[in-house]
Amino acid sequence: MYRRPNKWNTYQNPTLRWILKGFDERYQEKIELIQKTWSPKIRNFYRDFMGLRTSQKPLRVDFPLDDNGTFITMVEQNFPELDLREFLQLKNFLAVAQSTEGYFKNARPREALAVSIAYANERVDVYDIEKIVETLFPFFKRAPEADIFGRYYLHNHRIKVYTVPCILFSMIIEAEFLDFTVTTLAHELAHGFCHAGEDE
Repeated sequence: MYRRPNKWNTYQNPTLRWILKGFDERYQEKIELIQKTWSPKIRNFYRDFMGLRTSQKPLRVDFPLDDNGTFITMVEQNFPELDLREFLQLKNFLAVAQSTEGYFKNARPREALAVSIAYANERVDVYDIEKIVETLFPFFKRAPEADIFGRYYLHNHRIKVYTVPCILFSMIIEAEFLDFTVTTLAHELAHGFCHAGEDE
């Protein structure tokens, strides 16, 4: 189960607007694949590997956007202009442009390419990725905010995988959302099996 995004156009941040506007089109099928295919596979592996079952305390998994708006608000307040699509596309452009400079033999095209490369470098330098990661993904803190991608709840054996943080971080590290989110789910299910699992 996941929560359908709404009011995406109320956000200033262009990355959030892009994620939320096209959420169903880009991510719904992947989340359903995780629920129907990957979740059972991970559970079966843990059951076989640990010899534990969770049938008495079933582990329900939900895929909300984030933890009650906390992460989305943090992005909006700290980085209202953050456009990760621009950053990634310009990085890709620079990689291609710089590798093809030698093919521009004439002066005018070579100058035009140099101007484009200089502009792209200026735009890329606007993004302080280290600061963005430190602010939005506080891995070094042992605090509730450290559970930014997902959480296992001891009191009701529920798991929540927060999709927007998974999307944003997978964009930053240039990983597949599906792969990253499956890894997050495996981590949270491991907590669940260790806590709620019973000998078979």
